Amino acid sequence: RVVKVLGELVNLQAVEHALETAGLPRARFAVIARPAERQGSELLLVVEAGVEPVQEALGHYQAGAVPVARITRVVEVAELPRSPLGKIR
Repeated sequence: RVVKVLGELVNLQAVEHALETAGLPRARFAVIARPAERQGSELLLVVEAGVEPVQEALGHYQAGAVPVARITRVVEVAELPRSPLGKIR
């Protein structure tokens, strides 16, 4: 899964892996792209309610991320939608 941000390709799976390395539990968050007028797309971090340490892990990730791969917004949801097998949709 790749998206264009400011004309550059950003691999969403690589962003998710980096956030997991920073301390977020893999099965409880997802990175999605949303259309943005000036940038082409913006990256949103969607996390399930109660996930910790979101701000600490995000700060660690943002400090090392290139500008086009930075998360622009965090959205908290009660539960991520899952397939019958339990995979995040």
